[in-house]
Amino acid sequence: MALEENSRPQLHSLCTAMAILIIHINESWPTFVQDISTELSGSVEHATCLLLILKYMATESDNNSIVIEDSIR
Repeated sequence: MALEENSRPQLHSLCTAMAILIIHINESWPTFVQDISTELSGSVEHATCLLLILKYMATESDNNSIVIEDSIR
């Protein structure tokens, strides 16, 4: 399943949303990152999504417009 050029913005939006979700539910589901890593490591396309999610987790954790406790950042 190769990504079409017009689907890339949607992919980035979904990966950003997943990263923010992971940041918010980290304490209630501490193995979420490991679980999603297992699920998204089966193919190149899935691994690309995983890398985007991890990238966005790193960048979005410093985004002050996302309401999370400083201890989680």
